[in-house]
Amino acid sequence: MQPTIRLRLEKAYNVRELGGMSTRDNQVTQWHRFLRADDISRLSDHDIDVLLQYGVNTVIDLRSQNEREAAPDALLKIASVKTIHYPMMKGNVQNDVSQYSPEELARLNRHLGHFYVEMLADKELIFGLLKEIITGIYSKSKHYTCWTYLMRNIENKVRAKDKPEVANDSKLIYSSDNIETAEKRLTEFLSKWSIKYPKLRKMLEGKDNLFTFMLFPKAIRKSLYTNNICENFNKDIKRKLKQKVQFPNEESLDKAIYIPVSEYNNKFSNRTHLGFGLVKYELKMMIEEIGLSPDTIESTI
Repeated sequence: MQPTIRLRLEKAYNVRELGGMSTRDNQVTQWHRFLRADDISRLSDHDIDVLLQYGVNTVIDLRSQNEREAAPDALLKIASVKTIHYPMMKGNVQNDVSQYSPEELARLNRHLGHFYVEMLADKELIFGLLKEIITGIYSKSKHYTCWTYLMRNIENKVRAKDKPEVANDSKLIYSSDNIETAEKRLTEFLSKWSIKYPKLRKMLEGKDNLFTFMLFPKAIRKSLYTNNICENFNKDIKRKLKQKVQFPNEESLDKAIYIPVSEYNNKFSNRTHLGFGLVKYELKMMIEEIGLSPDTIESTI
């Protein structure tokens, strides 16, 4: 089906394609990635067929819980469509505007574009949404925080004279032998520094993905606690793409990305990353537990 700006549906009147939009770096968003929609609780069978043919397989519902209960998503009954609930507004939205204060009402009545911009600027909200989408699709995947990125943010929150000591105390946390010790050291770290720097508690407390890398064998943790390998690869791809003046179409962009990816694979496919050779059997057992076949196991290590 060819992409279109607005989908013609019988019972929903503002379902639009978000592809083809200009970005800040003079690129355009891809087609068939995202649709935005108004009320889809009253979709007809014809509407559902159109959306399925268009490729819809996931619904991200931004409404409050009481809004969902009042008007259930019509695609909930479709087994092939996954629904993720991630409300934009905390709590329940009241239908009776008299229950809002003047300040709350002014906030709700402001231009919707500002609301979207502020939502996209909320990194915690966006990262939380991405995490929920990924773990919703890949339920057995392991989500973790990059400690290199986290350390950089921690140091940005403290004064220059405290940075060396804070960095040393932080390193003790992620270099612990096990999760129990790491959690104990995290508690000690927050007790020592959060009074002086309250933002550190917000960054570190209550996170469920700080020590995910410790679920893996110790020999490979140095490769897992940081995301530098992926970030360096992505930066290299971006650098090579910037050398091009423009791409006439999406296919030419795909080819430009394929070449460095292929070169990278050829360079590293026959190499064993530091420590992985020592724990190959343990990793096989871990992968088997999540239901992968032996053939897949051999190709991922």
